[in-house]
Amino acid sequence: MVDIDEGIVAFDPSGTGQTGYFYFVNWENYEFGTITGENSVEHGESINSLIKTKQPKYVAWESSNILKMKYANADYMETVYLAGIIPFICCINNISSDNCWTVNNLEVYSKVKDRKIGGLEQKLIQGKLGRPKNTFFFQNKAITEHEADALAVFFILWTRILKRLWIGKKINEIVNEPKLKRYNSLIRKSKRNLLNNKKV
Repeated sequence: MVDIDEGIVAFDPSGTGQTGYFYFVNWENYEFGTITGENSVEHGESINSLIKTKQPKYVAWESSNILKMKYANADYMETVYLAGIIPFICCINNISSDNCWTVNNLEVYSKVKDRKIGGLEQKLIQGKLGRPKNTFFFQNKAITEHEADALAVFFILWTRILKRLWIGKKINEIVNEPKLKRYNSLIRKSKRNLLNNKKV
């Protein structure tokens, strides 16, 4: 099990375009970023550098869209290569890692649409020219589509693989009220038991 303050990085890989990432230590210390490069090797080098700098204890990446694609152009192949490079980088750096699958992604994006991932939403923003553009925001900060995808990967890791409650500002959107009350009740009970054991 990964401790909250040990560090997690989630990637939305792209071999030739933009690889979005979400680096998480706790809800007071996290960041979004985008990696660019002409091929999977350049992306891989940047990811390796990021991992060496941040030294996370867990890495997650999205592979479902790659696996379900029915065509294989140059961009697709570079993304496939990068999906193999990421776990290799984790292996040589002795970091635990996991990938995320299509069925969960479909559920995640339905939650984004219904505003059920706490803190993440889409807004129509009017630029200087053209039509208003759909823009992602997390905790009221604008992020790119690839960074939002990386956050979705983290959401899957956090709630489905690590079995943790989403602890953003809008926890009630992801945990219904009865479950939240029961969770808080269990926390209080655990604290009371701990204090009683200390007294003995």
